[in-house]
Amino acid sequence: MNFLGNRHFAFRATEGSVMRQAVLYSLVELVALGLNGVLYDQAARVLALRDAPSWSFLAVRLVTSNVVFVFWSYPLWRGVFRTPVPRTAG
Repeated sequence: MNFLGNRHFAFRATEGSVMRQAVLYSLVELVALGLNGVLYDQAARVLALRDAPSWSFLAVRLVTSNVVFVFWSYPLWRGVFRTPVPRTAG
């Protein structure tokens, strides 16, 4: 559902190969999953979250997920769903 939402609503990519976009989107998401896990783990270790209040786990998760989204997922999704710009006669 996320793929279809991004394709049709966020990026309005009505053209292009759906199969190609789906494969590339899946690859971006698999790497993002790994990046989220690694970044969260590293942040939790650096901040010593073991003895921290429970709300801090959520805060770290929100920050690390947003970092991965802004610097990995969104930029690559723009490439996945890029549609050709029509040429104008001139």
